[in-house]
Amino acid sequence: FVGRKLYEKLTKHPLFYVTGTYYTKAVHEFAYVNLLNDSSVKWIIAKTNPDIIIWAVKDMPSERDLITIGLKNVLKYSSVKCKMVYLSTNVFNGGKGSYKEHDQPDYLCQGHHADDYVIAKLLGEKMIKQRANYVILRPGVIFGKDFQGNWDSRISKMINNVFDHKYIKVSKRRIATWVDIDDLICTIIRIIEDNFTGIIHVGTVEKTTGYDMNMYLARKLNLDTKYILPLETDEIKQNDDSYDLSLFR
Repeated sequence: FVGRKLYEKLTKHPLFYVTGTYYTKAVHEFAYVNLLNDSSVKWIIAKTNPDIIIWAVKDMPSERDLITIGLKNVLKYSSVKCKMVYLSTNVFNGGKGSYKEHDQPDYLCQGHHADDYVIAKLLGEKMIKQRANYVILRPGVIFGKDFQGNWDSRISKMINNVFDHKYIKVSKRRIATWVDIDDLICTIIRIIEDNFTGIIHVGTVEKTTGYDMNMYLARKLNLDTKYILPLETDEIKQNDDSYDLSLFR
């Protein structure tokens, strides 16, 4: 989703020569790479000799293997001078909100696949920081259209439900930062151009709920908002995982 649209944008940039990679779904102009295969990673890095590597890979069920094997292979064979740009995730779950880049991640609970995913991403951050020239981007909840103009799965579900006159329930209790994919891609390009180093939180809407965001987008798309209902149960406590976007802005 992010990687392909980023590739399309970077190929039009006058300063970059870009190589895209794929694993499961073949893309004609991309190179096949199995990140879990040592020789496959060694081959692509030797072939391209990259100055910058952008890690935009995501596989929630296998994220730990991607990090402990795949990212390790990339760091092993790439030059220490190579800039590593790592797309992470929201690593906060304490509920206080307005998290800054230097705040200590508190997403350490176990027992759910999403938790394992975040913990793997945190491990990746630790590995990336071993390089002197690195960027860790923590995007908010990503929304928007892919390179073919299709909405992301979350918004597509909302649109389809409304068209089919089916109700959709969305949480009003989880507050988060949301980021338009186009803003995220422009940020990635800008930090590369500016030679930024460190961690940065990225967002378009600093603080809102999933319900309010769905309502906003539905109105923007001229959809009937009566099919979007708040999901409120006693089991769900108010939780604020939003970012402070001072550095981003």
